[in-house]
Amino acid sequence: MVPQDDRSEDWGEDNANAAEDMLRTVTQELQSIKDNWLADINNLRGEKSRLQAEIEQMRSTQQQLKSQPSGVLTQTTQGDQQQVWAQQLAQILANHLQERLRQQLSQSTGEAAPPSAATSGESTENTYRILSSVDSTLSTTLKALQQDVSSYQSALAQQLGRMQTLEQQGEAILEALVSRLKNQLKTAPAPRPITIDTPQAVAASLPGTPVVETTPEQVAPPPQLIIGRPTLNRGFWLIVMSSLVLAFQNVVTRIILVKKPVFLLGSFGGFVQPTAGNALLILLMRMTIELPLLFFVALWLYPRAWRDLRQLLNKSRRKFFGWLLLSGLTLFLSQFCFYIALGNIPTGVATTIFFIYPTAIILLDWQLFGSRPSLSLTLATMSIYLGVFLSLPFQQGIKDANLWLGITTAFASGICLALYVILSRVCAQKLKLHPLPFRIVDCTTILVLSALSVQIANIIPLKILVSNVPPNMWNALWIATGILAVATLLGLVLNHFGLRQIGSPIAPMIGAVVPAVTTFLAWALIGEFLLPVQGIGIALVTFWVLGISAENVQRMMAKKPAPANR
Repeated sequence: MVPQDDRSEDWGEDNANAAEDMLRTVTQELQSIKDNWLADINNLRGEKSRLQAEIEQMRSTQQQLKSQPSGVLTQTTQGDQQQVWAQQLAQILANHLQERLRQQLSQSTGEAAPPSAATSGESTENTYRILSSVDSTLSTTLKALQQDVSSYQSALAQQLGRMQTLEQQGEAILEALVSRLKNQLKTAPAPRPITIDTPQAVAASLPGTPVVETTPEQVAPPPQLIIGRPTLNRGFWLIVMSSLVLAFQNVVTRIILVKKPVFLLGSFGGFVQPTAGNALLILLMRMTIELPLLFFVALWLYPRAWRDLRQLLNKSRRKFFGWLLLSGLTLFLSQFCFYIALGNIPTGVATTIFFIYPTAIILLDWQLFGSRPSLSLTLATMSIYLGVFLSLPFQQGIKDANLWLGITTAFASGICLALYVILSRVCAQKLKLHPLPFRIVDCTTILVLSALSVQIANIIPLKILVSNVPPNMWNALWIATGILAVATLLGLVLNHFGLRQIGSPIAPMIGAVVPAVTTFLAWALIGEFLLPVQGIGIALVTFWVLGISAENVQRMMAKKPAPANR
């Protein structure tokens, strides 16, 4: 038998060997677990670095997309935008998963501290479970993103197809329009340039002021329009109707100031006396009615009238506003003097004397701008003054104060209108303003000046400028001045469309017959008879004013290029 000490010694050696073997086994298992964890951590760090690089790339792509100009994205830009959205979603998911992995790894590391094989196995299973969960989550997310991208691509393809269809339709329409224009240009007659209205052309809407001179070169160049015989005839009759309306306006003013045997109405008129104060009152009442209506007419004929009026307040144009006010002042004086003349001498005579304004324009051009008149213009000027002298009604008596008042104011009215034409040329050259806004500024100036004159005359009082209206005549006076305002606007509209049809160079030749037309209407409507010598004088003035207009037309045509051969 082995002694007891020897057996205890052998048992201790066996236990020591078994413990050493177990420790070696545990150490090896822990080392393998450590190696696995280190490998997993290195892999996760690589994934983290890759995800961070992708995130930085997505951020740079996002910044580039934000820096692009706004507008309709092309197909490539829209695809990039969708990729950005997908990458942003992936970035959010990666951050979330990274946080979860960090938490799981920290938990696993804490649980792996006891050196036991069961704990290491559970940690490895947890790690595999987490990685499989991450893998499945990423797979699901990528599938959803792929479906969204596919739907976006199909929607974009549909929109691009619609855009291509619209583009093809637009190209077809443009080709048809171009071919139609080519056919019209081939079959149409040679184009004839037409000038637009000038401030002088708008002056035709004033009583007895048809256009004699126009300055188309001082405004913006007009479009080239094609004029056929029907258009020319229509424009001719529109200008003729405008001249008739102006002549009728002069006759109505005469009826307001002097009682006359009116056609179909008997003895009628004479609502106020033909004094300076009453002339101011009539002008004020007429502008009170005319100006609001003129705003609507201007917006109808020229929709940009408000814009042009607002531009007059700009600093670059404000310095020329004085020229506009000065032109309005001369037009106010011309109207004021003409009303006094119509109240003191026959209508045809007053209109004939008023038509010295073309000769005054010629003289002012010579003195101010050095435009020496030709021999024919000099002869026309002398003939017009001769015709005016022959038309004077000296049969009333040379010492008649009313006769000389009417003659003087008619001359003053013509000279003031000549000054207005010169000033309007300056305004047209400096401001490039359309005639209708120009007319609104003029009427506003006349309204303000007439209102101030009436108020000052009543406050001081100035006996010569004080108005006197019988109480029972106010209604008739308002109706008559309303007719004057409506006739003015009607003449403006007819003149506007007539000028668009036949051009401003031809219109003055038609407007030159206003003295003869006014004389005829005064005879037909209110029975104003003139002596044969007066008729000769009126005919002489009409003929030579027509001659001046014809020479102006020839001079304008000579400055224009010849039309192309057909």
